[in-house]
Amino acid sequence: MRRALGVAADLDGMPLAAAGAPPRALTGWTLARHRRLHDRARRIARRTAARWHDADLDPPMRRTRPTGGVRVVHVRWILHHVLEHQAGHYGQILLLRHLHRERGRG
Repeated sequence: MRRALGVAADLDGMPLAAAGAPPRALTGWTLARHRRLHDRARRIARRTAARWHDADLDPPMRRTRPTGGVRVVHVRWILHHVLEHQAGHYGQILLLRHLHRERGRG
């Protein structure tokens, strides 16, 4: 993530404890900066996925986790996960927009 997006994978501070504060790494971030990062991540995902062909989606891939464990995944699953992840962020953005619009109305 750092090489592709310029930020660490654990930048978001998730999962956040029930009484936790926002992660210090995000202090001072503006909406515009978040949008630029999100747009950049989408461009990278689209550019990467555009290179794949149907035959590239099925072979298993072995991924070694930082803890040393190995996980076997398929590119098809990775595409599903990226789509699901991006959809989740859009849902968060829409919720924040609705809450902001309704703020102060009683």
